[in-house]
Amino acid sequence: MKTTLGALALAAVATLAAAALLRNPPPHRAVFLSPGADRQEPAAGGVTVRGRVVHGGEAVAGASIRLMSLEPGPRPALVTSPQVFKSQADASGRFELSGVPAGPGRLAVVADRLAPFTTTLDLDSTTDLTIALEAGFAMEGVVETGGTPVAGSRVSLRVVGSEFMTDRRPLRESVTDSEGRYRLEGLDPARPVRLVVLAEGHRPYEKSFRNPTEGPPRIDLDPGVQIVGRVVTAAGDPVADAEVLGSQGEAYVAETRSGPSGEIRLGGLVSRPVAIRILVEGYGPARLELPSPSSGWTIVLRRNGGLAGRASAGSWLVVETSGATYRRALPADGSFRWEGLPAGPAEARATDGTGRVLAVRKVEIPEGEVADGILLAP
Repeated sequence: MKTTLGALALAAVATLAAAALLRNPPPHRAVFLSPGADRQEPAAGGVTVRGRVVHGGEAVAGASIRLMSLEPGPRPALVTSPQVFKSQADASGRFELSGVPAGPGRLAVVADRLAPFTTTLDLDSTTDLTIALEAGFAMEGVVETGGTPVAGSRVSLRVVGSEFMTDRRPLRESVTDSEGRYRLEGLDPARPVRLVVLAEGHRPYEKSFRNPTEGPPRIDLDPGVQIVGRVVTAAGDPVADAEVLGSQGEAYVAETRSGPSGEIRLGGLVSRPVAIRILVEGYGPARLELPSPSSGWTIVLRRNGGLAGRASAGSWLVVETSGATYRRALPADGSFRWEGLPAGPAEARATDGTGRVLAVRKVEIPEGEVADGILLAP
């Protein structure tokens, strides 16, 4: 059949999981099948859905097409994840989906700066569609704190509900300019949305609206609690441009980077315990637990080291430190030289392929050096 579809709709694929029970299975022996969102090859049989995406009569290249069967039919398993068929419009706006199960299906089309389109199809044979996208609504605003614009804020928008969860990413994203301004285009003025603003040194802003037309013209970010500390090497030298993460058990993590003198200014916190992690290439990860946000602390980084030696032929080498366990296969002769391990006391083990321990040795991984002559043999 041939159908022309044109409408202003803002949604994507509805995350609906269809389930089919095993015939007379013992309840505790149920088998679960999770086909997942990605299909590498078309399913055998089924129908073909093809079409063209346009805007104002012109082809829309690169549009994302998603189709999910709403009635997958009987299966000898419990379906725990929906099966989504994916495609992308080519330069002429054309797309094709093969092996789609017959019956009702949910189709979603999303393109940059144009309002997304969704519809339900009843598929019984090869289907040819023309999908006309509309410009939609543009949400604009200014992000500030205390009347001062906040440049570089990350602004994202999701559609409220489950229909846009297929790709697990926001519908629209933007970054504020030097005046704190942002603009999100291609929105449906009738659909509920959730707006999120993240800016270094500020509390996250997150709020739902009945539709994007209710978006605030100005967003005043809360700086929260600010703390100051320092990061240095074991020799006392400052570490600049270190990645710093502050976690307080929330959905968002406060992030910053150390300054030229190793100073760390971490903001957007609340009055509760905070865990500070520092990551720098060539150094072992460092962590500091504070019972409450406070200043005046120093975190010391130690350079990574390594181990070298020999283990049983064809074995595996396992190195367990205070913070992590590392494992790698060894060559046939059992020789090894492993650099980039956190410095400090560790336990080195040689195991076979099943994990059975063949030999164990306590070792000290030197900072910035490799401890040689480690023998791991029964």
